[in-house]
Amino acid sequence: MSHPSSTVGSSTYERIKRDVIFGELAPGAKLKLDNLRTRYSASVSTLREILNRLASEGFVVAAEQRGFFVKPVSKDDLIEIANLRVLLECSALETSIAAGDTEWEGNLVAAHHKLHSVEQKMLLGDQSQKELWKRYDWEFHQALISACNSQNLLTLHGTIFEKYLRYQMLVLT
Repeated sequence: MSHPSSTVGSSTYERIKRDVIFGELAPGAKLKLDNLRTRYSASVSTLREILNRLASEGFVVAAEQRGFFVKPVSKDDLIEIANLRVLLECSALETSIAAGDTEWEGNLVAAHHKLHSVEQKMLLGDQSQKELWKRYDWEFHQALISACNSQNLLTLHGTIFEKYLRYQMLVLT
């Protein structure tokens, strides 16, 4: 069983990361520890640990002697992230197609069906299910590459996918 504080830390990490991805914490915004402590009900030491982790993942910038900021967005960053995503997904997809079996195909069809149905609603103007769309989009892309037999590639793809998602969310909101 996991330690309670690590569970609280993990949960807070997920919430802050979600708020960065969904633009609740705006690009370039200063992340003041006192405000975060109130907003996320977490200790300053837990928040520092989380912000350092998010900085190492590229969602937050740690400025020497100035604190933490949400990573700003730029056209060049988006292009770089999009190109990395294409590179990783194409490589993983190629391997998955070669290695995939009937189980893989079935999971892929199911994931596509869920994504397609929520996207149809969004195209009709229902923007209330962005969180569900995000989840189904993620599940579909994971299903596409899940048979690539490389945990390192899947992990790296996950981080790049979330960075790309952040730009998608900024456009949608």
